[in-house]
Amino acid sequence: MRLILLALLGVLASCGLRAQTEEGPNRFLSGIVVDAATEEPVPFAYVIIGRGRSRGVLTNETGQFRLAYTEAQLTDTVFLSRVGFHQTSFVLEELVEEQAADGPLVLRMATQLVDIPVVTVRASWEPKLIIRRALESIPTNYGVPRFQTGAYYRQYGLRNGEYTDMREAFVTIYDDVYDDPAAHSIIYMDYLDEKIYDEEQVSDFLFPKENPIYALYEEQNNSARYHHVHWMSVGDKDFFDIFDFNIQKIFTNARDTVASIGYRINPEAAGLSERALQTLAGWTRGEVWINLRDYAIIRNVRGDENGNVFSEVYYSKIGKRYFPARITSVFAIDYGYGDYYVCNRTLAFFNVTNTPKLIRETF
Repeated sequence: MRLILLALLGVLASCGLRAQTEEGPNRFLSGIVVDAATEEPVPFAYVIIGRGRSRGVLTNETGQFRLAYTEAQLTDTVFLSRVGFHQTSFVLEELVEEQAADGPLVLRMATQLVDIPVVTVRASWEPKLIIRRALESIPTNYGVPRFQTGAYYRQYGLRNGEYTDMREAFVTIYDDVYDDPAAHSIIYMDYLDEKIYDEEQVSDFLFPKENPIYALYEEQNNSARYHHVHWMSVGDKDFFDIFDFNIQKIFTNARDTVASIGYRINPEAAGLSERALQTLAGWTRGEVWINLRDYAIIRNVRGDENGNVFSEVYYSKIGKRYFPARITSVFAIDYGYGDYYVCNRTLAFFNVTNTPKLIRETF
């Protein structure tokens, strides 16, 4: 049953502030994660504390983070992790001392992935087979029984370059291993702030039906929970029958090999007219990244970032399982005569834990 309860529990000041602990009052480590080579911020990297690596925060779009810790954790290790970078570790106590002396920290990560020319791809790496195997591996790769994660939600609309609305929310998500695409999560809204600038623009933020936070997490944008890479099929034709696939790149490091597979609709196989192709133009192509070591989907992109529709999902590994790191969805409506509306939605996840503090069974 689709369920999202509105329970305003108070304003959260930051994505990383809601750590729960019984070891004493929280203190906070603040800083920015940057690329060691370019000094550019590294967005959506995990900053994880402790040997168990079951809790962490996610850097925001400018690489900034705020990590809660207790005095008992000072001897623990802080790990930085993100696809495309070497995992980096620090002693928490040393970072705390550096912060006390110099203020906000700058933590650097070295890039890790190296492009290999497509000609070196093994013949056995057939794109359709890789994607099929990745879909079959979803139950063993994603989530654990009854995991919990926090998430920051942002949605805004632009009509002809002017803001129509801005919504920000903090939610707590209770979910299970992704073994059944028909299973559903429970999402509690902890805080919601809405600003409406254009009362004439129809809002899609309806409660509780068609709630965009729930739809963004549960449905087509979350490939692992959805158990598919793309929603499109025509009549009785399957995704694998109406799309063409090719391996675009292979990324590799000492541990992982990641295949970037592009997919584009085949108009003849899909039986689409030119007019239908124009209507569905934003959904006719995409790209999926799959780790060939465990066949996990770590990134899936559909549509065109500069077109009418676009969606993107990233997954990060914590321990032995993958969890969503960020989900983005953008769609645009051209009303004609210079009237153009764009809606942008993003969910960024933090404080993922395999052992939820509270599961509310009664709802």
